[in-house]
Amino acid sequence: MPICLVLAGLQKHYQVFKGIELLYNDKAPLAFDVLLNLTCDGIKLGFDASFQRLKVISLPNYANSESDLGTTARRCTLLSSPSEIPDIQKINQIFGATRPGVYDSAQQVYMLKWRGLCCTLPVESKLKVGYDRDCGADSSDTLSFQPHCIHGFSSLEFPCDASPVVDKISIYDGNSPTDIRMAEIPINCYYGNCYAESVNVIRRTDRTIGLSIELKSECIQPDTYYDLYLKTFSSDVCIGDFCQEVLSAIGAPNRIFYKSEDKMKIHLPSDQRLKKSLESDYFFNYFTLGLVSTVYLYAYSCVFAYLYGTATG
Repeated sequence: MPICLVLAGLQKHYQVFKGIELLYNDKAPLAFDVLLNLTCDGIKLGFDASFQRLKVISLPNYANSESDLGTTARRCTLLSSPSEIPDIQKINQIFGATRPGVYDSAQQVYMLKWRGLCCTLPVESKLKVGYDRDCGADSSDTLSFQPHCIHGFSSLEFPCDASPVVDKISIYDGNSPTDIRMAEIPINCYYGNCYAESVNVIRRTDRTIGLSIELKSECIQPDTYYDLYLKTFSSDVCIGDFCQEVLSAIGAPNRIFYKSEDKMKIHLPSDQRLKKSLESDYFFNYFTLGLVSTVYLYAYSCVFAYLYGTATG
């Protein structure tokens, strides 16, 4: 899902979602992911800096939240609530067995990974336990946690009332958090818009004459009239094209801006200032393509085509 649609949805429901933070690296905006932190809801959305698409959903401090998370689409199982503690037994009951987890001694966390899901449980390397008749442990006893002996859930042994609780859950598309695939934009997120897969500059005899844009849009099946599918096609926008040709090639723009003020008008003679004020070039702004087309007033033709990035900062 593109970040522009997420921001538009959050702005539309501003009364529901409050306390939103946009975190990014202003010095290297394309080197690190963009993060949307919903502080009041306990949700973090991570976006790829280059593609501007959602890649990971994190739920930090998960033990204090309430959510339904299950293994099937038809049946949801309550994983966390004020009365239901998301401990390791609860995780085993809902999701079943998985590969042996990974213990990070630096952060003292134990990570259980499934395909598209990762649970983080804080586990201290040494757990001090008090005296308990059932456990048979004295207050001076210390339980050492040895990660190299882990072979699944059955090998995890913790003292009484010391079972680790899920602290963070991450949802992504991939086999592990370190191997996240960039998912395609879902077809229900297009809403009639076209998205650019690639943009190439057309040059002839050392002159730039236009752009070749590979577009992807949603189309309707001709036999059913309600099933949607994605179609990829290419269109060229050349300098000198009329505005009708630009609209026919890449569709209607998201916004049309008019150049309402010319700062150089103050240097003109007084009799020409009024004439200049009646003239206005306009711009076709395509947010989903990263493209701005400038149309000259008198010729009604494209004279410039700007490519811009949507990187934060």
